[in-house]
Amino acid sequence: MDFKFVIVDACRSNPFVTANGRSALATANAGRAEQRTPATNTLISFSSAAGENSQDWGTSIGLSLYTAALLDVMRANDRIEVRELTQQARVLVQQYVARHRAEAQTPWEGSSMMRPVHLERGRQGAVAARPQDDRRAEAAPQA
Repeated sequence: MDFKFVIVDACRSNPFVTANGRSALATANAGRAEQRTPATNTLISFSSAAGENSQDWGTSIGLSLYTAALLDVMRANDRIEVRELTQQARVLVQQYVARHRAEAQTPWEGSSMMRPVHLERGRQGAVAARPQDDRRAEAAPQA
């Protein structure tokens, strides 16, 4: 299956911002157009929208808020469509932010998905991507 799922959980504030609010790298690259290569059947999930920072204090086990939300959703579902996974994680992040009156964080994604793809947990906990019509039946015991 030709499917790419990229999770970018690195939207942090820039410690190298200058007094005028720009980083040296941003100033050096001002005016350059972003180059993109189209990628079909790709989902890129960002922990926060442009201009927002990601929360690092989401859990007591050292995970970010977004990664913890993704894992919570995955643990609750043996099989889930990837866009449903990111949507449910986004809701969990928003609920946490509202409960704790924290700084805004809205997970964001870019997609060129052409068909639904499900993530499915195997017997030993490994996760595999499957097209929508590819349900793996549990092997029936041989008599």
